[in-house]
Amino acid sequence: MSQQGSDIPAFVLELTGSEATRGLPLHNLETFIDELLRGMRAFSRSRRWEPTVKAGHPTRRDELVTAFRLVELRTGSAVLTIEQAILPDEPDEELAAFAATAAVDNFNAMLEALARPEEFDPDVADALSKARRALGENGRIAVRRQGTPDHPVVIDESTERVLQERTSRRQPRMLRVSGRLHLIDLEPYRVGIRDTEGIEWTCQYTEELTPKVKALLDANVWVRGVGRITAARRGSLTLEEIHALDEFEQPALFTYEPVPVDDLMLQQGISGPPPSGALALPDGLTEEQVDEYFAAVLGE
Repeated sequence: MSQQGSDIPAFVLELTGSEATRGLPLHNLETFIDELLRGMRAFSRSRRWEPTVKAGHPTRRDELVTAFRLVELRTGSAVLTIEQAILPDEPDEELAAFAATAAVDNFNAMLEALARPEEFDPDVADALSKARRALGENGRIAVRRQGTPDHPVVIDESTERVLQERTSRRQPRMLRVSGRLHLIDLEPYRVGIRDTEGIEWTCQYTEELTPKVKALLDANVWVRGVGRITAARRGSLTLEEIHALDEFEQPALFTYEPVPVDDLMLQQGISGPPPSGALALPDGLTEEQVDEYFAAVLGE
């Protein structure tokens, strides 16, 4: 049962359909949950403009945005109550602040996106459709936030038809991509850039950019243009500009052995003796007092 009086956000999912007349067969429940989790992960990735389908095991971020636990299951149809899971301390500092409410924030955002008449990611729509179909004929998912008067967000056959129209309207947008330019095709004018996330971008360019593009083969570059993710780990882009990324050498900032003052002065272009009094102690301050000061600061 859900914790009474708890401040942990919870959602109630009422599942109806020919397979959900009295509870739900375990196989169907497993399919429903798998597809719902797939939809949550895909939606989270789409918000960051990443490929919504990835091979291999879910990342830590994927796990956090699906970190719900089932706290109640009632029959009548099949009514599930889920809430944010209580997580152990997150060792990754970058994810620590994100982890506490990641699942609830992502699920809320997905419900809000469903209710708005804007473009919608096709992989998210596909996962939600398969989750609904696991409920049998006339499958219907109604989601509401527990303890609120909000109307439920409904996913049924009519919702799917609307989502199909919305996914077909997905439009490219202005993007900036950084990666290694590893492939050039001169007929047609096209380059291949693999970015730091492993996404392969196929980029079209104009004839005017040919000398610059050829000079940057096998270099790290950044490009700007109109494009979009087209599939898992693939994207397309029409180049408007391309530039080499600056590559810096990181010299040693410190040395293990002290460097003589004369050598330091030479490295910095300073010649002649140091100005008179440059290293002199302030009037009235003894070397013992300086030593005591530094000992106190360093805790010695």
